Amino acid sequence: MKKSVIRNLLAVGCALFMVLSVNAGNAGYGAVVTGAGQLESEVGDRLFEIDSLSVSGPIDDSDFLTMFRGVTEGRISILNLEHASPESEEIPPEAFQSASGLKKVILPGNLRVIGWNAFKGCSGLATVEIKSELRVIECRAFEGCGSLRSVSLNPGLWAIYEYAFLGCALDSIIVPPSVTQVGDGAFAENNLKKIYLMPSVAPRVVNRIVNTVDVDLDLFHGTTSLDIPAYIPYGADASYREAAGWNVLTNYIETDDFPLEIEQAYPCEVVTVAAGQLGAMLPQVDYAIDSLVVKGPVNEADIHSLWTEAYRRGTIRVIDLKDAKIENGVIPAKAFAKRSDIQYERADVRRLILPGDIVEIGDSAFYGNHSIEQINLPEPLPSLGKACFAGCANFKVGRIVIADGVIEIPDACFSGCPGLTEVILPEELESIGRYGFAETGISHVDLPASVTSVGAWAFGKSRLETIGMSESLVKIGERAFYATRLDNVDFPASLLEIGENAFESTQLKRIEIGDGIVSIGNNAFSGNRLLTEIVFPSSAVAFGTHVFAFCDELKQVTIPEWMTVIPDNMFSHCRNLESATFPAGLKAVGYGVFIYTGLKEINLPDGIEEIGSSAFYATRFETLTLPASINKIGSDSFAPTGKLRYIKSCSPEPPITGSWARPSMMPFDVPVYIPSGSLEAYQKAAVWNQFENYIETDDFSTVGIKSVVENAADGNIEVYDSAGRKVYTGKSESFDTNSLTGGFYIIKQGEATRKIVL
Repeated sequence: MKKSVIRNLLAVGCALFMVLSVNAGNAGYGAVVTGAGQLESEVGDRLFEIDSLSVSGPIDDSDFLTMFRGVTEGRISILNLEHASPESEEIPPEAFQSASGLKKVILPGNLRVIGWNAFKGCSGLATVEIKSELRVIECRAFEGCGSLRSVSLNPGLWAIYEYAFLGCALDSIIVPPSVTQVGDGAFAENNLKKIYLMPSVAPRVVNRIVNTVDVDLDLFHGTTSLDIPAYIPYGADASYREAAGWNVLTNYIETDDFPLEIEQAYPCEVVTVAAGQLGAMLPQVDYAIDSLVVKGPVNEADIHSLWTEAYRRGTIRVIDLKDAKIENGVIPAKAFAKRSDIQYERADVRRLILPGDIVEIGDSAFYGNHSIEQINLPEPLPSLGKACFAGCANFKVGRIVIADGVIEIPDACFSGCPGLTEVILPEELESIGRYGFAETGISHVDLPASVTSVGAWAFGKSRLETIGMSESLVKIGERAFYATRLDNVDFPASLLEIGENAFESTQLKRIEIGDGIVSIGNNAFSGNRLLTEIVFPSSAVAFGTHVFAFCDELKQVTIPEWMTVIPDNMFSHCRNLESATFPAGLKAVGYGVFIYTGLKEINLPDGIEEIGSSAFYATRFETLTLPASINKIGSDSFAPTGKLRYIKSCSPEPPITGSWARPSMMPFDVPVYIPSGSLEAYQKAAVWNQFENYIETDDFSTVGIKSVVENAADGNIEVYDSAGRKVYTGKSESFDTNSLTGGFYIIKQGEATRKIVL
């Protein structure tokens, strides 16, 4: 006879004994209810006369309240709930809080959770018997149970949360091997003399109560001697000594002899005659199994039942379907996916053996399955559904080969599978869907020549280092290669569109944009902190904002001749960008284009009309020349971080401008050179009227000249045109005046300068 049957017979016998004991005059009562909410009417006036109460049948929160009254207003000190069935499989929060008269409780057989504060302050509680596959002990569940000297926690328990046994009288505790989380302070203020830790990996210590605040995790809060014997499995020493919360203990002892007896698991085989039978067969299988072999015909309902049973038990590690005949060879949608409809349960299947004739894996078939480590996938893979392996964080898939004839990788197909390290794509492939290989371990991929589209996030946050681009590629989606390790990309001539954030935060050192590209989205190359060179195309491109922002190593840029407006924030926060060469046809500089860069000079071309707000905010320029064509300047456009020597505003009409900058950044006593006859206009103009040191001039070319020499000695020289733009830097003997158009030029060598007219 199976142990489970014997246990059930004994339980029924105990319930009958309780009923008979009442009839014999003992102060106990066995209540059998057929529906939740009936306990008060069933017990009646006995509630305040009996010393113990046994309950069988369905119960709800109102029934727990009845029991609470029997303890706090009556004489009940013992509760036997082994055969009671709470509707939510939970002892409700605060169910028996401060019920000091309660001395012993036998918990329900279907119990999964002991709610927060459930027995808090039950100072007389000395015995707690767990008869179920309890999963979670919530925070402060037994806090202040000062008479509780021992408790036997069950195999299958997952979590003991914050302060669960704070202020009890435990002298030892056995943490079952299934526990993966223990809350901060869970065992504080006890009388612990030893502790048995059966998990082979130290359970993670958490504090969900103050999850927005950094706290020092401490299971014992300084109330337990740190050198108490802590018994752990062989090979677990490093795990515990390095884990937060556990690393405070100093006396770890490795052993394989633990006082908690774990029922030995064994494999089980189930053979179906017809599809649809598993749902009835699986509940009859003994509980103590760790692997399940299924043979015979199986349909979608069978797979659903199989996975539900794996969730309910939590002990099955291997499911073998090698000799099962799955209907139509299709793994159904969500077949082995994470289940959100089952509370306080989890599947722990590590290995799945599929039949060899699988032709399709449905949408989300393994979605969010964190436990699965091995699946014997056929090679090449069959037809794949969307998100079929998404979120399989521990799936050690390694290398996969996509079958010939596949033209699309479905959305999120392998997203979140770091164990995927290599993929071979078919020659017929045309597109890779959104998140197709995001957050995988793939380091290199060759896109077949037929691929025209790489979807959003396709390889985002993967470990991709190198890529062979398709010769037919037309579109790269947003964040397609975000935060990868790519350091070089050769864009094909076919490429037309690069989406937003497509190459953000990669390791690109050089970017050459092909002539065929027509649009590049916001932040497409931002955050490439190793980038040193940008080669713009000869044809116009529609750029978004922040395209090259936060590229720390970029020191020089040459804006292409076709660009008339520099898009907003294009080079913002490129902190080492010292030089920018502007095209002659430039009309406007957008918002924040060079904000927080290292620009030392601002040489704007004649013909420019508008400077956007914050365009040159917090840059290092020492001189500023505003061509006569400028008619509008945005707020905070020019805010130097270095020492500003002078400003030249060449227009007789003051440009319309917002506030220049905070006084701490803009010295309003700096010399401002303006055309002769325009002083009154500048002194009356908004914002311009803040400057205090205007100097009228008819010759802006001489502004800033300290001395004039007739001949520059041999050495390095700099040549500027009448607008203040640098047109030559190099050796004086190599300078050819024939390369210049007619006009005034300033030649500078060190602090000496001279003017020439051509």
